[in-house]
Amino acid sequence: MSTIIEDISSLSLPKNTIERAIELYQDVEGKPLKCGDSDVVNDYWIETHTLGCREAADRPEEDWMDEHYDIFDEYMNDGMSQVVGSPEDGIFITITPQKKD
Repeated sequence: MSTIIEDISSLSLPKNTIERAIELYQDVEGKPLKCGDSDVVNDYWIETHTLGCREAADRPEEDWMDEHYDIFDEYMNDGMSQVVGSPEDGIFITITPQKKD
């Protein structure tokens, strides 16, 4: 079974985009209640998604997991983003191009 860091490293993206995605992931790794960060590198929007982000958005706790899955599904189905991780773990990361080639 591969790790999230291995999965990020295997993406066909510029090296510094991958490096930044790993840094952002490592900041929240094992901390699903921490609200993660985001960044734009090489025209890719990199964003961590955690249950803590739902808390920071002042959402009711009973809705956190459903909303977390909704966000995951939205990115998985947008036709542009690369999604790494699983919402059931409380953490996933998205990498979305900011311009079309």
